[in-house]
Amino acid sequence: MSQVKTEADLFAADGNVMAVVSLIRFFTSGRHQWTLDLEAVGAVEQFFAVNVPTLLGSIGALARKAWTTKVAWTPASGLSEQRPTYEVSAATVEAVLIDLGRPGVLVVEDLVSDRVFIDALVYVFGDFHIKLALSEGWLEVRHAGGGGRVVAVAEDEAQKFMVIARVGSMIDSDSLYPGHRTRAYMTAEHLIGLGLSCHVLAYREIENYIPNRAFATVRPPADTHRRLRALKRLDHSQRGHIDMKKGLGRRDGRFARMPQEHQDLYGSVPENILAELDDGFGVNAICCLERAASAMTVRDYAALGVNVHGELVELLSMLRSLI
Repeated sequence: MSQVKTEADLFAADGNVMAVVSLIRFFTSGRHQWTLDLEAVGAVEQFFAVNVPTLLGSIGALARKAWTTKVAWTPASGLSEQRPTYEVSAATVEAVLIDLGRPGVLVVEDLVSDRVFIDALVYVFGDFHIKLALSEGWLEVRHAGGGGRVVAVAEDEAQKFMVIARVGSMIDSDSLYPGHRTRAYMTAEHLIGLGLSCHVLAYREIENYIPNRAFATVRPPADTHRRLRALKRLDHSQRGHIDMKKGLGRRDGRFARMPQEHQDLYGSVPENILAELDDGFGVNAICCLERAASAMTVRDYAALGVNVHGELVELLSMLRSLI
């Protein structure tokens, strides 16, 4: 949700009535949040009393609420949630209207699998504002077709905005061990340098964030339960950097074309457990979230690692900032 701060001059007696009414619609629909200074409240009421008297009562009340919201929302330094703020005056209102009317954009590597991941998070964490934004088209998910194309797609989407580009991206880190600095981090630095948002998953891929409760629904159940028992024997770092779709990918007990740090990560795991994990849960493993989301809780995600809950809250905060 964007925060929109209106200046008093927007509500001058000879102001742009159509632009002001169009702007107000974003607030009455709950799409964007209105804030204004106390001295602007009177200007709003006078403007509507003269130009649209039938709306004076409801808009006056909304303006007073916008002022109290501004006062209440002002946080301690460093504690504010990500949120773009539009400063709207008589001179900038037309450009801001174009931006506010555009959907925010989340660029992902794969539309189908990443959308399943996002939908499950939104449901389990109960973020109904994001759910509403996705259903109403206030937030759209764009397919990049791989991490290498995220920058090009994000830059193209950003050019469609005039004031603030509400464009973000979520990408797999593809990290094979904790602290592995992959190309994903360079992608993020580039996008952030352009003023865009980018969340790089700390674990290897989105599949590493699938809770055990969801994996339990993958078919065939006999193979799944065997692999799931082995998966539960891994510590958080080991679980977070395995290829959940394809497994460890060893042949004859050997890692193929993997850096030594990745091999060392699993050095303490008994061979019989590693053998059970040589094959993964399948290329469509993420689909199990569609079946299991209604039975999951936030605790299922938190069980994946001490930092996972905080990371996913941060990711959802980024999504809200794009709306």
